Amino acid sequence: MHPSSLENMQKCYERFICGAYLQNKQKLLVLDIGGADVNGTYADIFSQDKFNYITADPSPSKGVDVVLDDPYKLPFDDASVDVLILGQTLEHVELFWLFFEEMTRVLKTDGWLFLIAPSAGPVHRYPVDCYRFYPDAYHALAKYMGIWLVDVFRDQRGPWQDLVGVFSKIKPNRKSDYSKWKALPESEVNRYLADRLPATTTIKRQSDEIEKISGKSHYLEALKLLHQKVQPVNYVEIGIRKGKSLSLAQCPAIAIDPDPDIDVSQFNQVAFYEMPSDHFFEFHANALEQKPVHLAFIDGMHLFEFVLRDFIHIEAYSCASTVIVIDDIFPNHALQASRKRISQVWTGDVWKILLCLKKYRPDLNLMMLDCIPTGLLIITGLNRQNKVLVNRYNYIVREFDKVSIDDYHQLIIKRSEAEDPTDVRIEAFLTAFTEQKKEMSHNFSVLKFQEIKESKPKISVIINFYNMQREARRTLYSLTTQYQRDIHADCYEVIVIDNGSSKKLDEGWVQSLGDNFRYIYFDAKFPSPCAALNYGVNQAKSNRVMCCIDGARILSPGILKYTLLAFRLHESPFIYTLGMHLGAKLQNYSILEGYNQQIEDELLSTVDWKDNGYELFKISTLAASSKNGYFSPIAESNCFSMRKDNFLEIGGFDERFTSVGGGLVNLDIFNKAHEIPRLAPIMLLGEATFHQIHGGVATNVPMEQHPIIEMNKEYFDIRGKIFKSIARVPDYYGYLSKEYHEKLF
Repeated sequence: MHPSSLENMQKCYERFICGAYLQNKQKLLVLDIGGADVNGTYADIFSQDKFNYITADPSPSKGVDVVLDDPYKLPFDDASVDVLILGQTLEHVELFWLFFEEMTRVLKTDGWLFLIAPSAGPVHRYPVDCYRFYPDAYHALAKYMGIWLVDVFRDQRGPWQDLVGVFSKIKPNRKSDYSKWKALPESEVNRYLADRLPATTTIKRQSDEIEKISGKSHYLEALKLLHQKVQPVNYVEIGIRKGKSLSLAQCPAIAIDPDPDIDVSQFNQVAFYEMPSDHFFEFHANALEQKPVHLAFIDGMHLFEFVLRDFIHIEAYSCASTVIVIDDIFPNHALQASRKRISQVWTGDVWKILLCLKKYRPDLNLMMLDCIPTGLLIITGLNRQNKVLVNRYNYIVREFDKVSIDDYHQLIIKRSEAEDPTDVRIEAFLTAFTEQKKEMSHNFSVLKFQEIKESKPKISVIINFYNMQREARRTLYSLTTQYQRDIHADCYEVIVIDNGSSKKLDEGWVQSLGDNFRYIYFDAKFPSPCAALNYGVNQAKSNRVMCCIDGARILSPGILKYTLLAFRLHESPFIYTLGMHLGAKLQNYSILEGYNQQIEDELLSTVDWKDNGYELFKISTLAASSKNGYFSPIAESNCFSMRKDNFLEIGGFDERFTSVGGGLVNLDIFNKAHEIPRLAPIMLLGEATFHQIHGGVATNVPMEQHPIIEMNKEYFDIRGKIFKSIARVPDYYGYLSKEYHEKLF
């Protein structure tokens, strides 16, 4: 059971069970099919005495009341079940339409059927995993059985992206207006909600040690400084309580709180939404569509998953200069950090958001302030196109549920990395950010949330050659539209850099590959490709560049397609893939056994690689820099992509690397990209480059003749330190082809 499934079932409970339906029933039979307790059940949602909650499952396991001998025959009478729920089960049923027919049979005429199934996500066999569902599937099921699909919505949170459907045998009188929120009466509050509501009773004061507070200055002073420096044109506050922080806003604002203790008439520029923030963003976020959020203060429910969702929602309506502030990241005692409130000073486990963003969003700028009473977290560098937190929501919530504050005593309780909010460095940071904001835009009120129309080409490929007439034929063919999949020639250009070759490439032949191919002969001063590649990047028409330092490598056929798709994941991505060597062994070893260009030509003729480049996996092996495959750190990539401005920001290929082949420059640029937190690494799964033997200075010599000593010396002379590869955990994009699986297994 994943967290978003519980959250979505709670929505079904509140919208369709609570109110008249629940009040008019004496006893309700709730049948949960597939209700084994795997990381939780829906029992806490249907927890009142009025419910007879029964679970049924084909397998005897924890929490199962009825073991189904035949999943297509439920041991219940016709029209005997009031509420039938099915969560994360339908995908495991081979003949799901017959299963749905049987569920409809046992459902009462005025009953409800709640169906939650994945529309995405990895394979999870139990014992099989057959399907993913889209809204049309639920419409088809309702049509098949002649019943009503009352509501259907698709949750975007990953990895499962739940598809939620509500079915009924009778036509509803009218479609309810779920946008109107009202608090549930106490009689309808279930265990699930009770565990997540603020304490309604007075909390007894604990000892002075437990109730202590600390900090260099009050959090309202820091917020006041932020308002002065950011000068927001649109402000959002979640959790307004008595309005002390809200009163700092001197601009139009949106205030969200289900139970504010405030006189709203005192705030002329504030639109109040008396509802939970989740409800606001589901039904009322159109209030933010014309103006991005410029400054936001999150001080809502003190539970990690709530603040995570609030951050996700706010970022979705952010702009380049948005500032988000999160309260309560620093409990002063471990008991203040408990999820169930037991002290008057209480932060809950909001502190986990700091760890979460550090791990999953290294592209963000995080500043922790040592404020009274429980600290502040300031976040800049927002990117509304980044979907990492959304895509991994369920994994993240489950992961941080197990995290203990005892393991982060120095960081959280002792505030070891917190800044003094009165320090001049904070003032300097805010001033610098204000200048950045002015450069970005002066009129945030007119910003619209529309995709910028991309100019053509969408990406420029810069590929370097040196005396590679044989190899270039295959490499450049692998960049044509005849080979690359699902991409038009208008979408990309190929800049062919002939780096001082004594035997030049045939310019006419290069041009014959397509109008999107350009040939440049670069008169190199050194036998290094650095200057040539930098020149190629400067010539690029697109702000997205793909760099290939070694022209002897054939590209796999999905590299361009998936690279362009991966650019959508982050504002500043660093996209790369593995390197392979043609042949059964690394070419440094295979050449000792007679491997040469003639044998390689014969090897290539054994697979139909021109029609299906993934066939190359069958006749290749992992390069040394990629020896552990896709899911381990790699030291370099012959094919990496980033935005041109990011490439220039890191200095491109350092032209001080003047040795043959550039020495360690390709590893150096890989490290430089990884050193910048906001450059998000993305590994393309199932793609690769395949090295042809050509007498390369490092790849085609025996290991005892490898120039690694000279390379390391050059690196030390330039950098003043010994080379060490920097590893970062990437996001993954793409899929592993059957040819790759065949190679492995």
